[in-house]
Amino acid sequence: MSAPLIRAHNLQKSFGPVEVLKGLSFDIAPGERVAVVGPSGAGKSTLLHLLGLLTPPTAGRLELGGRDAATLNDVQSTALRGETIGFLFQSHHLLPDLSLFENVMIPLLIRRRFARDARARARDLLTRLGLGHRLHHRPAEASGGEQQRAALARALANDPKLLLADEPTGNLDRGIGRDVEDLIRESTGVHGATLVLVTHDERLAAHMDRRLHLVDGCLEKID
Repeated sequence: MSAPLIRAHNLQKSFGPVEVLKGLSFDIAPGERVAVVGPSGAGKSTLLHLLGLLTPPTAGRLELGGRDAATLNDVQSTALRGETIGFLFQSHHLLPDLSLFENVMIPLLIRRRFARDARARARDLLTRLGLGHRLHHRPAEASGGEQQRAALARALANDPKLLLADEPTGNLDRGIGRDVEDLIRESTGVHGATLVLVTHDERLAAHMDRRLHLVDGCLEKID
């Protein structure tokens, strides 16, 4: 049995006097698809930010790929994020002055991939996600579903071991949202990435391997 990709022990997060996460402990295996569910204000997005090394826990221990996050300096945390993690949010955060093609190339160029390889990778991902005809369109010239598919291509560009998705279809209508949900599941399956997805959609959560139920900052159950 392989070691967990994510190991959380007694994770806590406070903002001033407000306790947002209150001692969460769980493991997530490589390739597993996990939904984080619960009411608004339960701490779901905060947990995703901790797992993405975007903010440190107030207390507890987080290991990612066997590395203790607390031992990493800022440079090491940034490098580990770039090497290991892809992010997909409710708002696509595409750069408006760049084409969809250029937006997907950015993380590849940051990782110092050769421009020729970055172009080939970006074109391949966008084409596989049904955007081959939209490569040189800017985000404002694409529909909401197309923008989110481009954001998914960007998140997958560096073959992340871990994809973190925070309500990625929350701004889409139901039909387009389900198409994007299917693409997320298919893409992570093809790439063998671990998926941790925050959602209010019980139908989507039911398609995951497990669900972490958060209530008032506590891990109520795992099923």
